[in-house]
This record gives sequence, structure tokens and C-alpha cells, in this order.
Amino acid sequence: ESTQNQENSVSGEEKETNAEGYLVGYSLNSMDSTMKQMADYFENVALERGWTPVLQNANGDVSTELNNMESLMNMGCDAVVIMGCDTEGSAAAIEELGAAGVPVIIAGRAINAGEDSYYTYVAGDHHEAGKVQAEYLNNLLKEDDALELQIAFLYGQSGSSSVEQRYEGFEENCLKGEYADRVHLVASQYAEFDTQKAYDITTDMLTTYPEINCFVTQSDEQAAGIIN
Repeated sequence: ESTQNQENSVSGEEKETNAEGYLVGYSLNSMDSTMKQMADYFENVALERGWTPVLQNANGDVSTELNNMESLMNMGCDAVVIMGCDTEGSAAAIEELGAAGVPVIIAGRAINAGEDSYYTYVAGDHHEAGKVQAEYLNNLLKEDDALELQIAFLYGQSGSSSVEQRYEGFEENCLKGEYADRVHLVASQYAEFDTQKAYDITTDMLTTYPEINCFVTQSDEQAAGIIN
């Protein structure tokens, strides 16, 4: 047995599995701070279990993602996790690997691939995340009867189901919520989870709509662009 396997406190059956040296792939849609944390965690857990992790970054491009997924398949990955670029566009890559018998786990955001083409789907409640943003603003409105919010909303990545669900949660509970008469959506645009794009969009919005007094966004990277 390898030194790594001897150091791990695992059962004999688990040691036998570790000795096989599973190759596990992770296809990321980007490498922003959130994705980097997830990638690091994936890599660390894989190594702890004696597996070999392989990471691929699509940089938000569906064509690159498909090539990355095919590369992972051709490398002989025993399983692949995908954080997809696009709800519709990412389906082809998943279905190709599924047809080849590679277990695929969809993470983070739903992808409209055939149910028989992937093993499982794991994600948080994106609608609830949008609701939490709404509740924060609702509390401000509750505390100050004179406050009216002129909101600019910066979406994350276009074509992403998680982005849509977060906005729906925000819209239902704030824009159409208890204080809807004092909340006005002035402008909205996709910033693609990019700091520089968020900065440029913010600059343009504030020039065009000087009445804006509130920005709502969907990632730390975009928030940094807005603040700067």
C-alpha cells in the first residue's frame, strides 16, 4: 500500500478502493473566488480519499466546456462533476459523457440534460438566496418610512438557471413584496460574474441614472466592481 493510504484511517474495503486510484474530473464554468473555493475543496477531498483530481475551467464558454468534458472522458475519468456554463448549452456535454457510461454529477445549477444522462444533481436553494437579499432591503424600508429605493440589479451569468432563480426570489419578495410601492427597478444588466464588467456597467448606470441609490448583485466579484 502507498504511504498515503497507510496514513488514512479507513477500512480494508475502502483501502482497496483507494488503491484503484480513481480519476475524478471537475468541470468549472469559471475560476472566480467562489469557484476557486469549491475547486480547492474538491481537490483536497479527492486527495484525502486517494483519488486523482483533474480540474478544467471553461471560462464561461460552452464550446470550451464541451471540449473540457470530452478531454475528461478521454483521460478515462471514473466520474465527473460539472458546474455548468449554461442551463441549455451545457446539456450536450453531460449527455455525451452519460452515453459513454461516465457518471456525471451536476453541481450548483440545474442543466436541462436527460435524466438518464447524469447520476445526480446537487445544489443550494438559489430562490431562497434571492429572498434573503429581498428581506435585507425590506428591513431597511420597514425602519425608514421615507426611504424609497431606486435599484440597479446586476445579474451574474446569462443563461444560468441559478441566476434566474435568485432574481425570482428577489423579485417576488422585494420588487413585488410588502414595500413594492417604494421599490423601483431602474436598470438591470448581466455582468457575467466579472469584476471589471460590473465596474463598467456601474459607471454607465450611475451616469445614465443618477437617481440610483441601491445596487443588488449576485457575487462577490461583481460587488467588488460596484464598490470600486
